[in-house]
Amino acid sequence: MSSLYYFIIASILLTDIIMNKKLVGDEARNLSEATNYKWFILISIIIMIPFLVSIWILDLNQPQPLPALFLGLCFCYKAFMEFRYIKETKRHLVSLLQFLYY
Repeated sequence: MSSLYYFIIASILLTDIIMNKKLVGDEARNLSEATNYKWFILISIIIMIPFLVSIWILDLNQPQPLPALFLGLCFCYKAFMEFRYIKETKRHLVSLLQFLYY
């Protein structure tokens, strides 16, 4: 069953690359140019810690909803920050669609 989680991670990365090329295009503005980028990184790490701990602690031989919940929370937070600081690039739509997909 752990191969399912590897497949999910690979599909997330592939989806992110394809969606960024389709929706965003060549717009060069990133979230790293925002004024609160350090806070974004700090809160993202705080959200990712329970995700990683839940992967290590839970029995992954059966599907578990908790890692998916934390992963969805990461996408929601990223979409909110992109919407708030770089709204004109449409990058928030990529993160929101990833949340809805996963």
